[in-house]
Amino acid sequence: MTADAGAQALQQSTLLIARARELRQAGQLQQAVATYQQAIATCPGNSATYQGLVTLLLDIGDIANAVKVMNAVPPAVYRQAAPLHNLHAIILIHLGQLDGAIQILERLQGVDGINQGSLFNNLAACYDRKEDYARAPACFEKALQAGKDDPDLYVSWAGTCQKMGDVSAAERLYTEGLRKYPRHSELLYEYAVLLLKAGQYEKGFALYEHRWQARVFAQNKRPELPLPHWDGTAQIRSLLVMPEQGVGDEIVFSALLPALLEKVPSVSVALDARLAPLLERSWPALAMAEPVAGMNAAELAARYDAWIPAGDLGRLAPEGIGWTGGPLRSDPARTAALREQYQERFPGKRLVGISWKSKRAAFGARKSIDLLDWKSLLEQPDCQFISLQYGDVAEEIARVREVLGVTVHVDPAIDSFQDLDGLAAQISALDQVITTSNTTAHLAAGLHVPTWVLLPIGPALLWYWGYGERSAWYPEVRLFRLQAPGEWGEVMTRAAQALEAEVASSGGGGRCS
Repeated sequence: MTADAGAQALQQSTLLIARARELRQAGQLQQAVATYQQAIATCPGNSATYQGLVTLLLDIGDIANAVKVMNAVPPAVYRQAAPLHNLHAIILIHLGQLDGAIQILERLQGVDGINQGSLFNNLAACYDRKEDYARAPACFEKALQAGKDDPDLYVSWAGTCQKMGDVSAAERLYTEGLRKYPRHSELLYEYAVLLLKAGQYEKGFALYEHRWQARVFAQNKRPELPLPHWDGTAQIRSLLVMPEQGVGDEIVFSALLPALLEKVPSVSVALDARLAPLLERSWPALAMAEPVAGMNAAELAARYDAWIPAGDLGRLAPEGIGWTGGPLRSDPARTAALREQYQERFPGKRLVGISWKSKRAAFGARKSIDLLDWKSLLEQPDCQFISLQYGDVAEEIARVREVLGVTVHVDPAIDSFQDLDGLAAQISALDQVITTSNTTAHLAAGLHVPTWVLLPIGPALLWYWGYGERSAWYPEVRLFRLQAPGEWGEVMTRAAQALEAEVASSGGGGRCS
C-alpha cells in the first residue's frame, strides 16, 4: 500500500469510527459493531478501531466476540497501543485469568494514555477476586486519588472491607459514597445488606427495597400485580404475600408471618408449594394462595385488598425481630416414628443430621464443603450421622465409607428436595443438625432444632447470618465461620472439638445446644 493509500485508509477508518460512536450513542449497538468492523477492514493498522469495538463489546457483555477481536489485533499494532493492553487485562478479568490481568495492569502503571483510576480499580478487583483482600484496599485508595470517584468504587471497596471483617471501614465508605451519590441504588442496597448483617433491621429493611435495582437481583424481577402494594399503614382485610428469591429465603422471611397475622385478618401466601403443609400446620390462620398466574385484575381484587413481596415484610418488623418467636411445627406423628426408628437402629448414638453443599447458582460452590473434608466430624465415635442433603449423594456417601470407614445414613423414605415437610419431620427427629448455609440450615433453625452452621466468607455470606458466633436473626443457631478463603479444615476441626465436648458433657446421646 502506498503512503497516499495508507493515509486515505486511515482517514476513512477515522470517519467510520466517528460514525460508530454516533450509532452507539443513539442506542443502535449492532449497527455500531458493524461499522467498527468496517473500519477495521478499511485500515487494519488503526488501533483506535480495535479499541472502540472491544470497548463496545465489553460494555454490552459480549465477552466471546471481544476475545475474538482482541486475538485478531496485529502484533505490531498491539505492541504500540497501551489502551489495547488495558482492554486485554479487562478481558482476562472477565475470563477469570487474574494473574495475567495483574501482570498487564502492573506494567501499565504511570503509562500515558491510560486512565490510572480505572487501572487501579481493575487491579483492586483482581486482588479481590483472588481473595487477596490485604492488597486490594491500597489499590482502591490509589484509584480514588487518580480520579476514579464513582459509586461503583465505593461499592467494591466497601465490599472488600467486609470480606476482611472491617465492618466499620465498610460503613464509612458506604456513608461517604451515599453523601456524594445519595440516590444510587447499588450503594443503597449494599448499605442495607451491611446494616442487616449488623442486626440493624429497622434501618436496613428501610433501604432493602433498592434490591430490585441491584445487579445481584438481575435475575429476580420484582413481581407486578394489578393490586395496591401494601406499605403496612393502610387498614386492609386481606393480603397476598408473593415469593422472591429461593425457598431458603422464603423460610427466612416466614419468621415475620406471625407478626403479620396480628396486623391483617386474612393473610394468603403464594410461597413454594413444598412449604405449604409446614406453614399451615405452624400457623393455622395462614392460607396458601391459589396460583395468581392468569388471574385478571377483577379476580385478584375479589380475593385480596393488597399485596406485598416477602422481602418487604422486614420493613414492618420492629428492631431485632427474626426467628425469635414460636418455631415451625413438623408433623408430630411422622417425627415420632422417625425418632423411634433411628433410636432403634442406632442405640445410644447422638443423631446428627448433616448437609454439606448448596446448589445456589450464584454462590453455591463457595458455601459447599466436600464430604471427605468432614473427616474430623464424621469420625466422632458416639455420633451417627444422617444425610439431610438433597440430590443424588450416593457416590459421595460411598466414597466416605470407602476412604474413612464411616457410614452416613441415607433414609430412602425422605426426599430432601421434593418433600420438605418430610425433611422437617426428619430434622425434628434428630438431636442436632450441622450444615452449610442452605435450605436445610433455615429449616432446622426455624424448627428450633439445635443447629450449627458452617459459614463462608466473602459474597456468599448472606445477611441473615450476621457477625460473630450468633446471629440476631437466628439467635439459637451456633455459627462456625471460615477465617481464610478455602481453609475449611480449620472450621471442621473447631466444629469437631465442639461436638466432642458436647457429647462428653451429655454422656452420649441427647440434644445439645
